[in-house]
Amino acid sequence: MDTTSIVPPPSGDTRELRALRLFEVRGHEIERTGPWTYLVPSCTGTVAWAVNYRRETCDCPDFERRGVPCKHVYAVGIKRAKRRGESR
Repeated sequence: MDTTSIVPPPSGDTRELRALRLFEVRGHEIERTGPWTYLVPSCTGTVAWAVNYRRETCDCPDFERRGVPCKHVYAVGIKRAKRRGESR
C-alpha cells in the first residue's frame, strides 16, 4: 500500500488566490498604461495601484511593506496569460 502523502492545497488566503478573485471581479478594469505598466484596481475599486510587470513591482502598501509580488502583480500576470490564450 502506498502511504505517500501529497502536499495539501494552499489555504484560501494566499496572494495568488486573492489575485484570482481580484481578476474575476475587477479584471476588466485592469488598464495597460505602457509596454509593461498597468493600473490595477483595489478589491474595493476605490483606488488603483501602479504595477510594473517586468520588474514585478507595485505601489500598494503590501508590496511597499514586503517587497515581494502582491495580488496586483499576480492579477496582471493572470490578465496577460488569458490574453495570450485568447490569441491562439
